[in-house]
Formats: sequence, structure tokens, C-alpha cells
Amino acid sequence: MSEERAATDTDKLAMVKERLKAAGITVGSEQRNADDHGTILRLSSLDAVVDVFDAGICDVKGPDKGEVIPALGDLVGGRRRGSSLGAGSSTSVRKRPGLEDSVAAADRLFEKDGVVEVDLATAEQLVSEPSIEPLGRDGPYQSGAAYASSVLQSVRRLPDQITVRVALNTESFDERTNAEAELAFRDYCRFRAEDAWRQAATVRRTGIRQLPRALAVSAAAAAVAAACGSVGANLDGKTAAALLYVVAGIGAIASWVIIWLPIEQWLFDWRPSAHVAAVFDLLSRARLEFIQRAAGDR
Repeated sequence: MSEERAATDTDKLAMVKERLKAAGITVGSEQRNADDHGTILRLSSLDAVVDVFDAGICDVKGPDKGEVIPALGDLVGGRRRGSSLGAGSSTSVRKRPGLEDSVAAADRLFEKDGVVEVDLATAEQLVSEPSIEPLGRDGPYQSGAAYASSVLQSVRRLPDQITVRVALNTESFDERTNAEAELAFRDYCRFRAEDAWRQAATVRRTGIRQLPRALAVSAAAAAVAAACGSVGANLDGKTAAALLYVVAGIGAIASWVIIWLPIEQWLFDWRPSAHVAAVFDLLSRARLEFIQRAAGDR
């Protein structure tokens, strides 16, 4: 019976590889050519194919063949690690939540409880960028601070106090490391808040500093526009009058643009950086809550 199952698995794995190769995805131990920019998947067993599904890579598309991996479900069947490929297996393929579902869930949690939840492999990733893992990674592909700030930057109005809930694997949960990570998180957020506020102040002061010069140049352009318009109105020649009107129009537009740029910097352009500063200042004062997450919770 085991020999029959091994033969069946081998046949199905071969069919999976053929379908992937038809979509321009290199499989097995083959080396990628110099002009081959396709994805390389090393599938040594049917369980590896299941791992691809479990990693959420169910919407991979080949360069010319459209959707490919969803069509492999009939080959993989209901197999999971530790389960059989018997005729009665019917376990469905698990997919990760869609983009809109993930964002909506984070927004609901924040609006209801004032909590930003971050799933991390280790506490150090609160402030450090995690390594890129092609398959099976839990949590965001960025630091916890970056993820929390992206959630807060999208809300309509910042609250006075928030909670950052850090979910860690049981294996990496350590009270001492968590305390050190919290101190590093607060220092990092304070630095980012100060840096963002400096950027906002620089943009605003640049607009104020350029405003007197812009006023002078804008007034000169407006004067040229007015003079050309006045002369053009008193000319008998239609061609010359039309040219003067064109110059007058260009002068009027230039006058408005020249004065508007520093005004825009002074009144508006500094505000996004100021909002980022407010977000990181809020994070530096946030309550941090470390919880343990078992490996099977996700």
C-alpha cells in the first residue's frame, strides 16, 4: 500500500512540475538561465507543494499562462502534513486573508479597542527589519514600529493613548528580551518623531524664506502681463495684439504659480511630515503588551 501511495505521489509531483514549467516557473534542481527571470520553486515532494499552498501563494501567475497554481488543487487534493491522500480526504486549501480583509480587521481592532496588533517572530523585530523568507512567514515584512505607524497614519484622527499588542511565538517569548525591546522601541519612535518634525519644520520654513523673493518675482510677472494686455488692447494689428495677449496670459499664469509654490509649502506641504511626527510621538508613549502566540494560532 505504501509503495502504491509513493508511486501516486511521484506521478502527481511530476504533473505539478510540468504545469509550473509550462507557466515559466522553474522547479526541481534545474538552474536558471541568464535570461530567465521567472520564479524558482524547488519542490522535492508533494508535501512541498502543500507548503506552497499553506504559505498563501495560491494566486501566483505565470508570465503568459494566467493563473496556474489554483489549477493544481485537483492534484494536491486535500493533503496536509500528517494526513493521507486517500479518496475520502476533502480538506480545503487554506489561504491567507485578502488585502482588504486584513486592513479592515486592523482598522476594526483599532477603532474598537484602541489596539494595534503586530505578529512578530522575535521581540527584536519591533525595531529591526526581519529577513525576507520566501515561504511560510508569519507577520509583516517590516519592523513592528513601521507596521504600527502605517496603521496609525491611515486613521482619521489620532487618539490620546493607544496599546501596541505584540504577539510572539512561545519559543521566542522572554520577559527580559521583551523589556529591552520595549526600551529600544520607545527610543526609536522618539527619534523618528523628532526627525519627522525637523522635516516638517524645514519644509515650512523654506516656504516662509522663499515667500518675499517669490512675491517680488510674481509682481514683476504680473506687471509684464498687465503691460502686454494694455498695449495689446490699443494696437490695430490683430497679429501683434494676439501675441501680446498670449504673453499677457503666460505672465499672469507665471505670476500665480510663482507665488503659490512657497505658499503651498508654508500652509500645506509640511503637514504630512508633521502627522508622521505625531504618529511616532504617540507610539513612543504607547502601552506595550506582549502576548504569547502558539505556533498553531495562525
